[in-house]
Amino acid sequence: MKVKTLIGILKEHNQEEEVVLSRDPEGNGFSTLEVIASGLYSDGDLYDIKDRDKEEVPKDAERVTVLWP
Repeated sequence: MKVKTLIGILKEHNQEEEVVLSRDPEGNGFSTLEVIASGLYSDGDLYDIKDRDKEEVPKDAERVTVLWP
């Protein structure tokens, strides 16, 4: 999902509500949203933005927005 799509969806909700994240697709636990950050994502792995030029970061890693519980 793109950030602009998420913003559009969130605009339809009460802006005073708390944001809660499911821990897995089955809903086996929930946590409040605590941090929004940027990262580099490739093939299921997340890397720090400042490490973009390091060898261990794949060249195809794309910048993403990460929501942390």
